[in-house]
Amino acid sequence: MRILLIEDHDFQRQVLTTQLARIIDSENDEIQCAINGADALKIMQQYQPHLLLCDLNMPEMDGISFLGHIAKQHYKGSIIITSALKQDILMSVEKMCLNYDLNLLGTLSKPTCLKQLSVLLKQAKERSTLTNQGSTSEIILDDAFIDNAFEQGWFVPYFQPIVSLSTGEWVACEA
Repeated sequence: MRILLIEDHDFQRQVLTTQLARIIDSENDEIQCAINGADALKIMQQYQPHLLLCDLNMPEMDGISFLGHIAKQHYKGSIIITSALKQDILMSVEKMCLNYDLNLLGTLSKPTCLKQLSVLLKQAKERSTLTNQGSTSEIILDDAFIDNAFEQGWFVPYFQPIVSLSTGEWVACEA
């Protein structure tokens, strides 16, 4: 699998590269790095990554602008957002990716956790394999994925009361 890591901060880029090196298959996977969105777009003219790990807060072209550009180019690979921004901003970016029809696997808060990165990388590899086989219509959501989604805050439950019309009492709720 071809991976493009887009991160402007040298230390963060080194940490992520080291974490990725621990969990990828060094014979079949490769990592390239970009220091901002503009640099990533240049690299992507020659290098078609299956997975993007993208920071949001970068100079010259930030991650949000970069995501807009690749959406216009109909990028179909997987995306993982890596950021130290607040959770409400990350949720807004997730919604933006959904509206752009981008394949966002999730967000990783910095400093990144190797276990969470490993789970998302496994999902990216599965999607890449499905894409190479010509079928992306079915994604398997197992218990580990759902547990990780709640831990990452990808799912936010909202509760709606169910009220008995005859008594006016709250009898249950939907989530």
